[in-house]
Amino acid sequence: HAARQAQSAHVRVAVNTADDLEAGRLYLTVTGTSAEAGDDGQTGRAFVQASDGSFFGFEIDIQTGAALSNPIYNGGSYTGLEWVGDRLYGTVIYYGGGEYPSELRVLEPFTGASQLIGPTGTGAISGLAFDENAGILYGIRGGEGPSDLLTMNLETGAATIVGSTGFQAGSL
Repeated sequence: HAARQAQSAHVRVAVNTADDLEAGRLYLTVTGTSAEAGDDGQTGRAFVQASDGSFFGFEIDIQTGAALSNPIYNGGSYTGLEWVGDRLYGTVIYYGGGEYPSELRVLEPFTGASQLIGPTGTGAISGLAFDENAGILYGIRGGEGPSDLLTMNLETGAATIVGSTGFQAGSL
């Protein structure tokens, strides 16, 4: 039922909302790297995944960007990270890039341990974002051409296509 509602929903995506052309501030997204980050919003700590193909990340201070840890091995390349309550969800690939299957996992970022939720049914998902009001975890599938916006099932890991964004997205 929820999947049917999501497929008929209109989704508005605001891109680069912090840009202020009059003040001369432009925020750029670097493509070709993972560098996905998850900030829990409460402790001032965040976990940043190293670039694609690197199976480790770092704990950082979100105020200063200073590393708070040595590299933390986590066994995969986490291409999407998002806190939902006290759980850090991550989409992970293990080899080969975007066309190979990904999984949704719950990551304990400060130890590198993770728990499998399930396969996503698609390739790499390059970003995650949680809508607290609707209780929906969204993903974005990158790659060549326009990206697909996805919903992520937090119980099974399955990704469902909501629709095309009409542009190539690097993350959410």
